[in-house]
Amino acid sequence: MLVELQSKAQSGDMGAEMQSAASLVSSGVDTWSNLFSGKSSNSGLVSSHLDKMITENRDAIRAAVAGDPDCARPSTS
Repeated sequence: MLVELQSKAQSGDMGAEMQSAASLVSSGVDTWSNLFSGKSSNSGLVSSHLDKMITENRDAIRAAVAGDPDCARPSTS
């Protein structure tokens, strides 16, 4: 999975910021784990991509959560 992420990001398919993040990872300056967890000072490079993905997939995310009984609100009885 990380190999595919690295490849797509490095190619520029995911935008300039993700391409910059991939360059940091390939050079050993950073790791995907640190970038996505917020432990890296470069984590902002992935934030805009995550925001874009959430926006593009908002309806599908809502439908999946609404249909998942594990995501139901606890009863107040």
